[in-house]
Amino acid sequence: MSVFPPSQGRTNALDAWPWTEYIECVLQVIAAARRGFRATGLELNPWLVGFSRLAALHYGVRDHACFHRGDIWKVSRKVAPPPT
Repeated sequence: MSVFPPSQGRTNALDAWPWTEYIECVLQVIAAARRGFRATGLELNPWLVGFSRLAALHYGVRDHACFHRGDIWKVSRKVAPPPT
């Protein structure tokens, strides 16, 4: 049983540095996906994008969490719409 009921909507996590903040952002995306949100993570480093995708697969949220490689200032709003 989940403490939080499933929700609808979107959430975004942005590129983070240092390493501990990066892990926290990945876990936030995964936690939001587990609650039913369509969660998007954005990272510059292609290795970390791959790691994030594997983490989503491991936690079983691959359908609700997606990770993209890109710069926050240059990314299309279709990939990561601004939070409201």
